[in-house]
Amino acid sequence: MGMDFRKKDFIEYTEKSSPANCLAFILLGIVAQNLLIKVFVMLAGIGNDESKMLYSMPIQLFSTLGMIVVLIIYCRKVEKRSIRGTGVECNAKSGLGYIKGLIIGMIMFSACMIIAYLTHSAIYVGKHYKGHETYLLIMFVGFLIQGMSEEIMVRGTLMPTIASKKGILKAIIMSSLFFAILHLGNNGITLLAFINLTLFGIFAALYYYHEGSLFGIGAFHGMWNFVQGNLYGLSVSGINSGASILKFLMSAKSSRKIITGGIFGIEGSIECTIVMCIGIAYLFVKERHNLISDVK
Repeated sequence: MGMDFRKKDFIEYTEKSSPANCLAFILLGIVAQNLLIKVFVMLAGIGNDESKMLYSMPIQLFSTLGMIVVLIIYCRKVEKRSIRGTGVECNAKSGLGYIKGLIIGMIMFSACMIIAYLTHSAIYVGKHYKGHETYLLIMFVGFLIQGMSEEIMVRGTLMPTIASKKGILKAIIMSSLFFAILHLGNNGITLLAFINLTLFGIFAALYYYHEGSLFGIGAFHGMWNFVQGNLYGLSVSGINSGASILKFLMSAKSSRKIITGGIFGIEGSIECTIVMCIGIAYLFVKERHNLISDVK
């Protein structure tokens, strides 16, 4: 495979690295997720009862375990990566990174909310959790699993595989676009929302590149979604996640959609663009020398 000048040895290239095979196993992971949904629905006995349908969202989140299992097997058995090369090596550093990711995820999404609140685009309604404490705990765990599954898929599996052929900078951009494309079917998707999802992907890739473990960005991703949907009560990429600790409503004025994100939610807003750009700029400055020299 030629000379290897990589500065980050956890971005692991092997002779078995193949974008085509990687995409095939991502599709297999999606199939595994759908099968798990059917199993969970059957075990929970969920039918048309609206009170039971409340738990359909947690089932979808927990089903992403299927993606995690399939892609860990792919990285280890097909691409022959080491545990470190999968991004999920467990040690004290990754544990601390996980906690840090939870905190940063909460802070960065809350920064978006502060901007929306100060511009009168987010209106506080009140508390919204009584009687749903168990559901909120289940959603918290579910979002942590779902966030980790997307990071394993895009940043842990696809990005290094692309980097083995195209180099790390192109891999970051291409995998981030792939991440945004995955959300094209979500409710209320707009051009700004697509741009923000791509920026989120770039931020997540740089976070992983900087930390050397998927645990940090997996925790960030899961907490970002939970805080958005079940702390502040907003749509998560156009999806309603049910009960929340607090409840905010976004302005219905069409002239404020650039700030509220419209149906898609605050991820489709300019405040999200600002927060993501600040995060990307910080990480790029920290890693610019490594990124420029990190080639095949």
